[in-house]
Amino acid sequence: MELYTDSGDWGVCSQFEEGQEFMVTADKPWEMPSGFCGWAWADIQEKVWGMARGGANVFVTCCTDGYRPVLFKLEKVDA
Repeated sequence: MELYTDSGDWGVCSQFEEGQEFMVTADKPWEMPSGFCGWAWADIQEKVWGMARGGANVFVTCCTDGYRPVLFKLEKVDA
């Protein structure tokens, strides 16, 4: 197995900014928010769907980009 230790010049993820917020409605939790990264959405959508169906009120998760992971704090809000 080859060991990867150098991420090169990738830097931080360019898809998101710290503190950025997105909204998903409980009646359409499968709809990816406009401007959201499709790869990150594929990683977290299961949690979003679960929360929309009565799951946790707060959940912390991340995308699976090993060199530039982004953490997401998912929260239910009253609209």
